[in-house]
Amino acid sequence: MTGIGGAHAVESVAELLWNTQLQNMSAVIVGLGTIGSSIALDLAKAGIGKVALVDHGSLDVGNVVRHVGNLQQLGQLKIEAVTAHMKSHNPYIEIQEIPAYVGAFQDEEVLTNWISSADILICAVGHSPTERYLDRIARESNTPTVYTFSSSGAWSGRAFRVIPGTTGCYHCHQYFIDDGTLPPLSAPPEELVIFDDGYDIPNFPGGGLDTGIVSNLASRLAIQTLLVGHPDAYEPTQNDHIVWYSRGKNGNLEIVQKSVGKHAHCKWC
Repeated sequence: MTGIGGAHAVESVAELLWNTQLQNMSAVIVGLGTIGSSIALDLAKAGIGKVALVDHGSLDVGNVVRHVGNLQQLGQLKIEAVTAHMKSHNPYIEIQEIPAYVGAFQDEEVLTNWISSADILICAVGHSPTERYLDRIARESNTPTVYTFSSSGAWSGRAFRVIPGTTGCYHCHQYFIDDGTLPPLSAPPEELVIFDDGYDIPNFPGGGLDTGIVSNLASRLAIQTLLVGHPDAYEPTQNDHIVWYSRGKNGNLEIVQKSVGKHAHCKWC
């Protein structure tokens, strides 16, 4: 195989990407903010074959300090900006752009078809009602799901997966968080000012770095879940819930991982 540089660059990239099981897999990513946009780019780099991107927002100046989009893409829909970056790394990926706000999206049958035909759903909206809505669809369609978000100021973040019939459900994770079995997130003592478009002003130190680690953990968990049993995959893990701490631990970085089964009080399981 030739190197990435030189006259055979395109052929070399094709060989790298087409020789992976991920090329035959698909994902739906809901939410293309700081974390979701990075996950989308991670999956494109990894060589996934098909991705549906769901987001209704546009790229604003406050986003680019952490977003994969840049100043040249201001005003574009996030799905368009993210698609361009994904294609620049993986020209063979098939991308469906869906400019929809899931909470107000009326055609549930279409959304259900997207999710039920995907190998994995990734929810990066950080909005509990939307997460519960998507959980119901994923549960009914038996689609594995990774949920991820960060706390205010990116002091901490979560990435957890739900595999129907194998792990605890979305609500089990919430029950375990509420009863202290799963660790809480940390946040600054005073909440930062949050504007409607979802970014903090003024920006906080390390915002792109710390949210980037949350998205990398979520991406890795997604790929680890997709490639279970593949000889070139990550080692399988029994841990379904990851909490990342960037602050609030006396200057130390910390990752906590837990296995999550069905909660005794979960009425959905």
